[in-house]
Amino acid sequence: MKEECIENKLMKVNKEELNESINKIGKEYFKVKIDGKKIQNWNNYIKNIGDSFNFPRVSRYPNYDGYSDWMRDLTWIPSDIIILIIDDYESFMKDDEDEKNKFLDMITIILQCRNERRKNKNFSEKMKKTLLVYLVN
Repeated sequence: MKEECIENKLMKVNKEELNESINKIGKEYFKVKIDGKKIQNWNNYIKNIGDSFNFPRVSRYPNYDGYSDWMRDLTWIPSDIIILIIDDYESFMKDDEDEKNKFLDMITIILQCRNERRKNKNFSEKMKKTLLVYLVN
């Protein structure tokens, strides 16, 4: 029996909804949790996310395009389900709404690309991992 794929998605949730959603996954996952209060700009975010996801050294702290490339890839992560939680999203990049909106646009496009990839038979299974992004308030 073929295992059902979980769609890549972005969810705005409260803490209770986050816990319920993660409890429903029912299998092993790789999780990165970021404290939104500590991330006030793109440079804080990219350093934190690069370290947390262990982006390859060649571009550990990439620009926007590099970030998008690595987040669409993630093949080095050992789990088939990858979870990114941004806790206290209200405070995330609070001082730079333009950067916050750019992040939201980028992550939305990344998730759409990851979902489209699943339909393409030319991609290996490693490239079809699930990325769940939770914005928690």
